[in-house]
Amino acid sequence: MRGVSKNKKKWQIMVMVNQNNIYLGGIDTEELAGLYYDFAVIIIHGMNAKTNFSYSLGEVNSIFKKFEIVDKE
Repeated sequence: MRGVSKNKKKWQIMVMVNQNNIYLGGIDTEELAGLYYDFAVIIIHGMNAKTNFSYSLGEVNSIFKKFEIVDKE
C-alpha cells in the first residue's frame, strides 16, 4: 500500500512533502493506515493525489470541508 509499511507490530504512515518524508504515526491495521494516508495526501496534494483507494468527488469535497479548505460561496 502506498505510504504504509510494517514496523514491528504497527503499520507506519509516511507522506512525502517537498521531497521530505513526514512520519504521521503508527496504526494497528494496514487498511486503516492506508485510509489515514489517503486523507493526508488529499489534504496536502489536492484532487490529483495518488491514493490507495478510489474516492468520488463528493467524498474528496467532504474531506476538504472538514478542514475548511473548500470555498464557501
